Amino acid sequence: MSYVSADSIHKEYSNPLTGKMIAVILDDEKNETILDYRLNDELKKNDKYTTYPDSLDYVIVILPYWHTDFYQGNNTSLTEMANVFVLDYKADTIVKTRNFNENKNPFAVRREEHSSGSSEMHHLTGEELYKGIIYNQEQEQE
Repeated sequence: MSYVSADSIHKEYSNPLTGKMIAVILDDEKNETILDYRLNDELKKNDKYTTYPDSLDYVIVILPYWHTDFYQGNNTSLTEMANVFVLDYKADTIVKTRNFNENKNPFAVRREEHSSGSSEMHHLTGEELYKGIIYNQEQEQE
């Protein structure tokens, strides 16, 4: 998969995305490209998922990053955020961009206790990504 230049952004779709698509994560920290199962599971549930190039309309590229907050007593909270680009597979243009910044409703929280404190991870969920990308639904505030 190659990067598409920024000047290829054709237009921002405000209507819900229709057609077949697949989501991938480009993780710079781990230097790997992986299928995003959270979002792909939602696409499968809604009959929008495909791996066949002939029927593929969009590739959703997710660039995740983390925000860390430090609290008293060596406690940390990591919040997953992401920049998202929707690539029109047939036209080779970016048709939508989204930013998931500060996950205000941590639907998927993993908490770990350790001797020097605790850490909490707030992950974006597949449903949250799906609604935000497909339908432009904004994140709910606490």
